[in-house]
Amino acid sequence: MNRELARHALDDPLAGAVAGPDPPWEAPLAFFAALHYLALSGEAPRVAAAYRGDEAIWPAARQALEEHFDFVRRFVRERPVQTNEVGRCWALLPLFLLAAWRASAAVVDVIELGASAGLNLYWDRYHYVYPGLEWGPEAPVVLAGEWRGPFPGETLDVRVSVRRRVGIDRSPIDATTDEGALLLQSFLWADQPERLDRQRAAIEVMRRDPPRLVRANYLNALPSVLAEADPEVLTIVFSSASMQYLSDEEFARVDAAIADATTPVAWATMEPPRGTDGYGHFVLSLDREVLADVQYHGAWVAWRS
Repeated sequence: MNRELARHALDDPLAGAVAGPDPPWEAPLAFFAALHYLALSGEAPRVAAAYRGDEAIWPAARQALEEHFDFVRRFVRERPVQTNEVGRCWALLPLFLLAAWRASAAVVDVIELGASAGLNLYWDRYHYVYPGLEWGPEAPVVLAGEWRGPFPGETLDVRVSVRRRVGIDRSPIDATTDEGALLLQSFLWADQPERLDRQRAAIEVMRRDPPRLVRANYLNALPSVLAEADPEVLTIVFSSASMQYLSDEEFARVDAAIADATTPVAWATMEPPRGTDGYGHFVLSLDREVLADVQYHGAWVAWRS
């Protein structure tokens, strides 16, 4: 559906005026999100009908664009894209459990770099399904995917919970509010209802015990947040689809902040290999060691031997 929208938008002067003469790379994603926001909020009922398959998408979208042009233009030009994909926790969990096992930790603190609304900070409260094995409490969020290659099944014997949750983001979304939750949902693709349902369930989990979200560039904030860490507790610093935008110099600053920490720290990442655009796949790394290849939303993991 987004491909059809993009095909028509490329030829439409009004859609071109939304993005402006020098649009950022994420402008198409923001355009899709703006239309989805209008549909979810009830402001564009024809677009909502098109997402259900009851209307043709472009005529409905063109009408919404005409009626809400200023909103869409402001959204595309000012709103950073924030998907907060909970499915990535399915891929990240083995890293978290392996880090806890290495440190003999039953309780950990977590810091997420590029946290958005912080939904992935609640990975210990979701339920996971792997080949012949499951982990986690009974929960409204159940995560599964396709596992390829060997499986580190011994990690699922680890029982660990999160004590302290901190997310750092330049523009965090407060999904404890209806407006924030609506905004967060708008960034998911409208023709993928399973992702929307999963995110809504994760928002409800988060709302029971909201995390601390630090509005800052994590390049600057990470050292001070790490300085607050408890020396008796392992802190897991993690990111997913966030560090791919860093230059080598900026990446080195994160590396140095973690290396200079005076308390126990593990570093887990789900990011493209350095020097690539990430469109093929990401890799899972723990403390700088690459352990697996992974689809960028966590749909599959190929664990390396």
